[in-house]
Amino acid sequence: MSTYVQDQADQRSPASSHFVRFYQDDVALLAEVGEFIDQGLRAGGSAVVIATREHASALQQQLVGLGSLRGQTWPPERFVLLDAEETLASFMVNDWPDKGRFDATVGRVVRDACAHGEAVHAFGEMVALLCTRGLYDAAVQLEAL
Repeated sequence: MSTYVQDQADQRSPASSHFVRFYQDDVALLAEVGEFIDQGLRAGGSAVVIATREHASALQQQLVGLGSLRGQTWPPERFVLLDAEETLASFMVNDWPDKGRFDATVGRVVRDACAHGEAVHAFGEMVALLCTRGLYDAAVQLEAL
């Protein structure tokens, strides 16, 4: 099952979009995310991945297989890979996302990635982690941030 939701709240760029998808299996998730990230890097853009350790490792292997990481070392500002658990812990206060801390961590990373003026392809699993913990209101708030 895949669900697509596009957020039109950010109208700064006509090409900007935000979507949420839900998957029943990791194979479909990783295949689509790997292609999405690979596409952004190959087009000269940046990629921000905030994933679980297991998914981050699988995505790196997939990107090597697709060729975007083979023989190519992306500058750290072009390919940012963060651990979802650690990143989430950096801005959660009493099981609630703190807007200032979020901006100082994730916001900074995204702003840095956008600084080049090219497309940024991003993938994150922090909302999913909150949902697995039953923190649905916090997940909705994080998605809004």
